[in-house]
Amino acid sequence: MRRFIISVFLFSLSFFKVFGQNLEAGGAVGIINYQGDLADGYLVLHETHPAFGFHLRHFIDNRSALRLTYWYGNISGKDANSKSATLRARNYSFSSALQEVTVQYEFNLSRKRSRNGPFKSYIVPFASIGAGAAFVPGTPTVPQNAIEDPFPEVGDKNNFFCLPVGVGLRWFVSKQFVLSGEIGSRTVFSDYLDGVSKKGNADKSDWYVISAVSFSYFFNTSPNMCSGW
Repeated sequence: MRRFIISVFLFSLSFFKVFGQNLEAGGAVGIINYQGDLADGYLVLHETHPAFGFHLRHFIDNRSALRLTYWYGNISGKDANSKSATLRARNYSFSSALQEVTVQYEFNLSRKRSRNGPFKSYIVPFASIGAGAAFVPGTPTVPQNAIEDPFPEVGDKNNFFCLPVGVGLRWFVSKQFVLSGEIGSRTVFSDYLDGVSKKGNADKSDWYVISAVSFSYFFNTSPNMCSGW
């Protein structure tokens, strides 16, 4: 985990160095939901957890941007939530911290007309897609003597490639401040996010969703990328 955090810090410094102009930085708070072998349904409300993050965004032009994001949160699931009596009797559960680093390309879905005179706030919808890595060190908890082969399963892992895809709204409050709301799914191309695969549904990959509100500040803008399209 220490190496992971150091890598995030070094990557952030590199991002600052390469994209020193038209840069925005900010923090975010949100919620995270996991979907996998220990989640019955697409959204288990009482397995929702807070998540915290920060980001750096470089505006390529007035309509597109690159964003480096770090997230920290927790994911969990358990058979006790299931509607299936068989799964409740199995009684597997897991809870784990999650750290994520992604680089995403963002594209504004509408254009704002350029205006002369004082700045006026405006809202822009956007979509994003990218790639990244997630670190989830959790191991499932099972009843004693419930299975012959204990966890972790052969092939289990803690590090995952993730594909983030999201949509949101960005509110340019002023030339310097921006509020954003976004929801995005993370596909990890693995069934081991919860540590359960062969003893669960091995044919279906796990994934998770982050919904968040972020606050950002523009600095070093040349030219100001909020000035209109």
